[in-house]
Amino acid sequence: ILLMAIAFSAAIGGIVSPVGTSVNIITVSLLQEKASIYLSFLEWMKHTYSFTLWSLFILCGSVFYSIKNLKGPFQLQKYEKKPVSSEEIIFYFLFFCIILLWLLPSFSQYLPFQHFIEKVLTPSFVIFFMSLLLFFIPSKRFGVLLSWKDTKSIDYSSLFLFSAGLGLGYLIQKTQLAAFIGTTLFASVVDSPSKFTILAVVFTLILTEFVSNAVCISLILPIVLGFCLNSSIDPLKISILLAITSSLCFLFPMGTPPNSLVYST
Repeated sequence: ILLMAIAFSAAIGGIVSPVGTSVNIITVSLLQEKASIYLSFLEWMKHTYSFTLWSLFILCGSVFYSIKNLKGPFQLQKYEKKPVSSEEIIFYFLFFCIILLWLLPSFSQYLPFQHFIEKVLTPSFVIFFMSLLLFFIPSKRFGVLLSWKDTKSIDYSSLFLFSAGLGLGYLIQKTQLAAFIGTTLFASVVDSPSKFTILAVVFTLILTEFVSNAVCISLILPIVLGFCLNSSIDPLKISILLAITSSLCFLFPMGTPPNSLVYST
């Protein structure tokens, strides 16, 4: 119960920020590329925080209901409490700086160098630059905080999966497959925004259970955006709705990396 709750809470918690999951990153990039809609870190959170809080509340209620009859006390292994190391302090500081720089573009209109902040301090550039610093910051224990040897422990399969999702979305547009699937699936309901939205959400919810959510959103969102831009449907709202839906894959272990990790554990 605890491990599954961790997997589900990781999927739900990832919804709230644009860098929480690969789905959000793909959605933000497609909105900017296809619909010329730029979403800052804080603007994304305004659209998703209420759903995330309600979902976590429901999850916690389900977990407490499931364990209410368990008997205690539990035997917990005790660990010796150690003082905070200098490496930990540096990492906490860098993590705080990352969050601050992610939020900075949301307040760029009140700051000098507005153009630089909006164009350069993108979430991807911030995380890349701050991560690169780890290779140069000295450490008493390790020489530097992060060395090239440490990159061997990176989950490259997940990176390849995310990259494949982006590539798949691009190829769907380039080969006109998006137009074919969209005409076949959505053409009959494009005149009704409510029916179109329901069909898109249900199709996403089913597909995300059987394929990676990154691949799912890369397949569906370009199709939906193509229809939205030629109709009265708001591309921003339906894109965020589909991003949330594609993260709600709890049925099978292959839907998200947290599901796969917990399943293998």
